[in-house]
Amino acid sequence: IGQTCEDIDTSGNSYFCTFEPGETCIFENATNGEDDFDWSITENGTPSSGTGPDFAGEGFFYSFIEVSSPRSSNDAAILTTANSVLPDTPFCLRFKYHMKGIPGDLEILAHGRNEATSYVEWSRSGYQSDKWLTAAVDIQSFTDPVVEIRGTRGTSWQGDIAIDGMTLTAGTCAGNGRK
Repeated sequence: IGQTCEDIDTSGNSYFCTFEPGETCIFENATNGEDDFDWSITENGTPSSGTGPDFAGEGFFYSFIEVSSPRSSNDAAILTTANSVLPDTPFCLRFKYHMKGIPGDLEILAHGRNEATSYVEWSRSGYQSDKWLTAAVDIQSFTDPVVEIRGTRGTSWQGDIAIDGMTLTAGTCAGNGRK
């Protein structure tokens, strides 16, 4: 995943992740054992029929969690900015998400790199729509911040969760014209 989003602003103020081939991304699959599986990328529907979107929210590709076997209830996949250094400022995370079928949870979490507790900044559970929806999430300021996107399997294999068109911008969503 780290290779599939576009890091536009090297000053650390704005990052755009579209999951298109050849782009780089500030969000990467967690590698420190804090999750159970990885986010994947596709340009078509997810492998499980009747679950997940049939096309991207923007462009041609999107990221998703595949919750069929061997996944089981409460297994989680995390995309994280832990390998990047972000400025100590509030952020606005704007993105598209897709949750149809019987999905579990999609959460946006944040914490300071040296803090043990992550704070849930936004969450959705269960069926939301058969269409792509847009979220604008204010992320509070932390010292040496880390932002995470966690997708968790619910009780069924029919609950793939997808995200696309992510923009992480320094400042609040209202201040960035994003709410």
